[in-house]
Amino acid sequence: MPNNRMRSQLLKIFLQSHPPLLNKLMLLHNLALHHTFIWPRRNKTPSVRFQ
Repeated sequence: MPNNRMRSQLLKIFLQSHPPLLNKLMLLHNLALHHTFIWPRRNKTPSVRFQ
């Protein structure tokens, strides 16, 4: 859980400095969350699995 919070904070800081990337980043973030929750066993990426 703290890892998730840290990631969202970094995301906010990054988006504040690069506003045009908001849509792409949110799309990627949503896809990652969807992938993690729908196919958790297929995904071998530790940073995504430990959310």
